Amino acid sequence: MYDDLSHTFRFQSQFYITNQSNTIASVQVDFDNGQGLQTVTSGVNQIVSWPSYGKKIITTRITYTNATVKPKHGKSYCST
Repeated sequence: MYDDLSHTFRFQSQFYITNQSNTIASVQVDFDNGQGLQTVTSGVNQIVSWPSYGKKIITTRITYTNATVKPKHGKSYCST
């Protein structure tokens, strides 16, 4: 739970774990802030802002080198 309307995310490729035989080609994330899927780069800070407090559904879309796509979902909360 976060008490601010912005947060810095940082994705590190050494923490990417897969049970696929192919490697990850790209990672996209929808932070539920109205901007849709955004490509994230390993090791680069991604500052995300939301227009309002409340539950946020964070969705990742992982694309592998063989063009397989795996969407995943998680929840985060912004509160006052």
